[in-house]
Amino acid sequence: MMKRELILKWLDQALAQDLHTKIFIPAESKDDVRKLKTAFMKEVEVLYQIDPERASTLLVGYTRKDQRWWIVIERVIGNVLVGFVKLPDGTVKRIQVTDDSERERRIALMAEDGYTLWEIEESEGPLTDLEKAMIGEKDENACDIRSESRTQGEWEDI
Repeated sequence: MMKRELILKWLDQALAQDLHTKIFIPAESKDDVRKLKTAFMKEVEVLYQIDPERASTLLVGYTRKDQRWWIVIERVIGNVLVGFVKLPDGTVKRIQVTDDSERERRIALMAEDGYTLWEIEESEGPLTDLEKAMIGEKDENACDIRSESRTQGEWEDI
């Protein structure tokens, strides 16, 4: 079985490749190729927790070619959060699935660091009532980044 460090090196190598590039890694047997695929997929899942956008560009599979088993790592078009739906009238509409866990994490960290509601919305866009409740803001007018130490003239220069 391949060591974790070697699997990570292969995944880094795959991420460095151009789109639609395939990397083939030899395996000894069908049983070995299945175990390797599982090990690679576990590392892709770990990578997804860290960087979902990059991890979503990797497809891991296996194939039999030239009387040998191979692990195949393919770099594909990245954004798996965007898709298209064909409506009954024949029109095609773009849809997007949102991964809110990363946004929620950033908002929580900004609130912990003392950012105001205005600063968080400036960075992340308008917050939902649920997100405001998550950071403890009940009144959107309660936060204002202007401190008393600045004069009106100083704010106009910003």
